[in-house]
Amino acid sequence: MQDETRGAFSAFREKMENLLKDSISTGKLKPEQAETIFNKTPEMLVDETYKSLETDRTKNLQEIISDEDGFVERNYERWKEGFDLLRMFRHICLGAGHLFQQEFLKYPQFKEDVLLGVLMRLHARACRVTGEVIALLINGYPDGALSRWRTLHEIAVISIVLKKYGQAAAEDYIRYARVQVVNGMERYQKTAQAMGREPYSLEEIEKAREWRSKILASDKAFESTNGWARKYVGASKFEKLQIAVGLEKWDSDYASASLDIHSAYREMRSLLGMAEAKEEILLSGPSNSGMTEPAHFTAIALSQITATFILTYSEDEECPIDHTGSAIFTQLINRFVHEIGAAFLAVDEKRPQ
Repeated sequence: MQDETRGAFSAFREKMENLLKDSISTGKLKPEQAETIFNKTPEMLVDETYKSLETDRTKNLQEIISDEDGFVERNYERWKEGFDLLRMFRHICLGAGHLFQQEFLKYPQFKEDVLLGVLMRLHARACRVTGEVIALLINGYPDGALSRWRTLHEIAVISIVLKKYGQAAAEDYIRYARVQVVNGMERYQKTAQAMGREPYSLEEIEKAREWRSKILASDKAFESTNGWARKYVGASKFEKLQIAVGLEKWDSDYASASLDIHSAYREMRSLLGMAEAKEEILLSGPSNSGMTEPAHFTAIALSQITATFILTYSEDEECPIDHTGSAIFTQLINRFVHEIGAAFLAVDEKRPQ
């Protein structure tokens, strides 16, 4: 894993050393200054280094790209069956969502249905996030992929809660989101000048605050994270929402996936990318280890989100929507989830001990 990054920096290191030697020999830099070069680099040396790198930029970039492409090719070859299944699985879920959308839009009463609209958007987001997970895995970043799975798990939990409590919950979910938009406007306003951005006008800010006040007047719970769910679940903490939909077994993995999102201290040995490391190293780039959990977790979460969306109102005997296609897709998706897990696990089982 370390070897992938060595080639990209060897030329730069050698050039830096030569520049230091030349600067000392020509009197531009005193020997004692070299000892503190990384604490206080002379502007002259920075200029020379930059010009040198600029001259060789194309060559250096080609070497970097060649190293990265070589790694991706080898990584894909190792996990090919699992990667291919996961990519196909994502497109099947996209197709299932599209087919269901075409079906329910046949009926005028569902074109403006709030619950279907919210679940459809969450499903689209989940398919996009799954694409991000796949990109991270193929490029050798399993821990980053697990962090993106964390988002998928959140979408799965929220989707199931919304479906369970129906139209009213979906409407509150949207109102809560509007409160968050106003909160975001206020944060933006505080930093706009420092960031060189155009601030909102006072009129825009006041109008947005009035809008938020009207929403909060109907339910103060909207002030807290996931506050829209409190009247239905009896709590707004995500941990409680997981319990409400029977997904609490994922809580430990959800918490672990959060570690790479934030700045908490973490031992390198605990990284998925270090699963096959024989020695302690500082993993600062890609790895071809640790793909199984983020890949399988992603398939499970996307299957939950897709099934939740495409089976909306299937329990309602009076609903005119034909869920036959959705039922078939759900069975197909479940089979893919199992095959994806098995494909990645098979590679893990072959790894040297």
